[in-house]
Amino acid sequence: MIETILSAFFAVVLLVGVVGVPAYMIIKSIEMREDIKRMRKEREINDRRLDLGQRLFTDIDFEKYPTIKELEGLNEDLKNLQKFRRVERGVDRWFEALKVAKGNVKQEGSVEYVELEEAGKPQIPLNWNIDLVKQSDEVVFDEEKRNRRIREAEVLKDKINSYFESCFNKNAIETLNTKITWRGVEFFLRLAIEQGTIEEKALESELTKLFSNDLLWVKAYQNIVRISIKTSEREIPTSHFMFSKFASEGVPKTPLTIMAGVDTEGRVRQYDLATTGGVLLCGTVGAGKSNFVRQVISSIMLHNKPDEVKFVLYNPNKIEFKELENSPYLYTDVLKKEEDLFNDLEYLENEVDRRLNLFSELSVHNLSGFNEKVGISERLPYIVTVIDEVDYLLQYNQEAVMEVLKPLLAKCRVAGIVCLLTTSNARSYIIPQNLKIDLPCVITFKLASELDGEIAIGMRGVDRLEKGECFIKWNDSPEPSRISTPYIYEDQMTKIVEAVKRNISKIKDKRNDS
Repeated sequence: MIETILSAFFAVVLLVGVVGVPAYMIIKSIEMREDIKRMRKEREINDRRLDLGQRLFTDIDFEKYPTIKELEGLNEDLKNLQKFRRVERGVDRWFEALKVAKGNVKQEGSVEYVELEEAGKPQIPLNWNIDLVKQSDEVVFDEEKRNRRIREAEVLKDKINSYFESCFNKNAIETLNTKITWRGVEFFLRLAIEQGTIEEKALESELTKLFSNDLLWVKAYQNIVRISIKTSEREIPTSHFMFSKFASEGVPKTPLTIMAGVDTEGRVRQYDLATTGGVLLCGTVGAGKSNFVRQVISSIMLHNKPDEVKFVLYNPNKIEFKELENSPYLYTDVLKKEEDLFNDLEYLENEVDRRLNLFSELSVHNLSGFNEKVGISERLPYIVTVIDEVDYLLQYNQEAVMEVLKPLLAKCRVAGIVCLLTTSNARSYIIPQNLKIDLPCVITFKLASELDGEIAIGMRGVDRLEKGECFIKWNDSPEPSRISTPYIYEDQMTKIVEAVKRNISKIKDKRNDS
């Protein structure tokens, strides 16, 4: 009995030894191969991070990726980023970092012609006749031009299709919608991309060369691409059209609502200066800054009486604002000397404090609320202060300028006072960062370089804007809007001021007669 048990025991031990040892060795061998594979993958990841200029991972970092599958995912992300960086550096073309869907891609699309809508009757009382900004040679509608523009858009569309087919050796466009606007044609593409990121700057560079068009713009997001191309002919919205639309659209207007211009689709854009205490207006000489100031003043005078809005205007060159001298809308005479400006700014700061005390007594929070509670004779006007070429002031007397401007900008909005500062550049050595903080709204016309545009408003292309074009970033808008502004000639501005004077005089005469 005992011998039988011992024999069985030794047999089991022998079997375990014969089977177990090789199995153990196999398991250990698999584990070693997995460790080697993991070490190689970690080394490859760190090589890629080194190439990208990123910090090398330590063992603690790699512990966050416990499986080989997770390491491979991280490695693939870094690999795609390397491809994108090669495209950014111009080593590879923009599409070489993309993986396109397999098989045939069927393309769909539509064509839309966005017409400029005619203005209706004015919905607000007007203080000057809009015909004053009308040109004698204005053409309302030209059917032949429109047909030529449609044919040009078709040619551009075919060229777009051919270009993308040459990039991917097949059609990779799922959707291609065409929108013809007053200024050009816009193509909206959805590409059949499975992996990768479109580098819009590289794509824009290639398309600019293809179309020989410096006024071509590209915006890309994931697999969506928007291409804007200026056409050889345009249906330009006139100043008369813009002001007529501004007066006829039933959009509620506060006393400081201004007509900024038209966007790419021909919609008249309005902005309310009362929502901001400070506006920074940038642009090189001749880009359109001074004209924009005239436009702001004109649109406010169009729908406000002098006792509702006043202007403080400063220009050190003693050239601008001559046509506005003796205007009933001026809070003070046009300022031409620094000491006069500093005195006025100090006065405005005291005026802000006075107004805030009045608001507190009536338990209101802003000028609009105050004017609703008091009688007509006690109402206070909004004040728009324009400081032209503030960069010259800051260049030679920054400390003194900051001393009077900073406290005013910090609290002027609720008191109904707005400061509009113009400058040729917004770089920090010109406009200090602690001043920019109090200028939440930025309007920029053409600047000298792409970098200047990115500093001023955070986007590319500002250096390629045409005269009278600008980007506007308001405090309540996430993205800047591209706006074309109306041009107001100096003689037109003079006529507007004279018309306003006559209109105000007539109103006073009627009051005296009654």
